[in-house]
Amino acid sequence: MSGQGKLTYINGNIYEGEFLNNQSCGYGIYNFVDGGVYKGQFSNDMFNGQGKYSWANGDAYEGEFKNDELDGSGIKTLADGTVQNGIFKNSEFVE
Repeated sequence: MSGQGKLTYINGNIYEGEFLNNQSCGYGIYNFVDGGVYKGQFSNDMFNGQGKYSWANGDAYEGEFKNDELDGSGIKTLADGTVQNGIFKNSEFVE
């Protein structure tokens, strides 16, 4: 499949957005059954590029992603109001 589309996975997660050669690629929205939501860029069926992820617990991150991980510059706001603004590597705040 290539172009715009919607895919519901066996586990209940839903992707809606752009496809290229049967993979999510370009801009899309991925809804997890646990309430998490990712809105942003995809490449090779993974979060890659700029995006925003909101966890069901109220945490949120906006910034760069690489291979489904928080990776690069971004801002993570925790549900308790704590803000981490800087560089992330492998989904960990480093500076």
